[in-house]
Amino acid sequence: MKVVVSGGGTAGHVNPALALADELIASGHEVFYIGTPDGMEATLARNAGLDYWPLPAAGYDRARLSTLFTSSAEVLTSAHKAQRHFREIKPDVVVGFGGYVSLPVGMAGLRCGIPVVAHEQNSAPGLTNRYLAKHGAHMATTFPMTADYLACPADHLHLVGNPVRRSVVEGDRERGRALFNIPEEATFLLVFGGSLGAQHINEAVLACRDALMDIPNLYVVHSTGRQKYEEVLAEIGDGVGERWQVLPFIEQMGDALKASDAVISRAGSTSLMEIAVTGAAALLVPFPHATDDHQTKNASEWVEAGACSMIADSQLDTPEFRERLVEFVSDAPARAEMGKRVKAFAKPDAARELAKLVYDVAMAQQR
Repeated sequence: MKVVVSGGGTAGHVNPALALADELIASGHEVFYIGTPDGMEATLARNAGLDYWPLPAAGYDRARLSTLFTSSAEVLTSAHKAQRHFREIKPDVVVGFGGYVSLPVGMAGLRCGIPVVAHEQNSAPGLTNRYLAKHGAHMATTFPMTADYLACPADHLHLVGNPVRRSVVEGDRERGRALFNIPEEATFLLVFGGSLGAQHINEAVLACRDALMDIPNLYVVHSTGRQKYEEVLAEIGDGVGERWQVLPFIEQMGDALKASDAVISRAGSTSLMEIAVTGAAALLVPFPHATDDHQTKNASEWVEAGACSMIADSQLDTPEFRERLVEFVSDAPARAEMGKRVKAFAKPDAARELAKLVYDVAMAQQR
């Protein structure tokens, strides 16, 4: 079976796409990856050994109406390019993960009569997946509530979870501690805001560094995002020594999460599922400008179950955040209980479930 997989520009789209590709290849299928022309996605997909085909696509700035026309023109042009590409490689099925580039790829698949599966990571879908659902794609979802947003037949809705990379599922605590030179008896706080970082989280955590460094034997690994790395590095300086490491990006996220005692993160679905499969204790800060506030919705059930803690982005600059953070890092029994409860939300077989759906949809088309 030949499968076209299309990601997006961020880890929230790319990592599930790579997890599916890994599962499909392990089952003997041929995978072609279509993504953004450059940046993190192109690097990660090529590093994974995938046949990578770049395709331009961009969203529009809601504050600038003119970008709606330019981005629409680019989508249509890219859809035509994808159609020509499909006539050459003849895929059996197309799978999109909701990023900008998945729209022209999905449109091309539908126009060519190729079955399309679209995966939605978050509770509230973006414009790409709403469009594809309305025009005939099968929709694979992570959260049950997503079905309320999608205009598609019931037999096109499939609750499968969010695929997590094998390297994350197989994360190892000892390997992670060795990677960052963190003593076994130390408390390890991992800070990250997704692949692009989170400027507000970066600023808020840095504002708490004196309070954090007053906690005995606390080590911090701070993943800033590549664009903010130099800025954070300059601010942190040499003042905290080896107990505070600043990195632009963490490749071995499974090992990092398994080795951590506490995590501060956004609440995108990919981050949540990686936290769940590794049993990490997390203080979540939902991105306030996410579509339909979906990051808050993503995490709400987890918070109610005591599987994580959450604080609003608007509170990051208040004394309450410093107090919550210090309490969170210092309360080992509470963190241990949180780590146990979060595992109930883990779906380590989601990639396998999605791969089965993709296969079934492709085979149904051939009958």
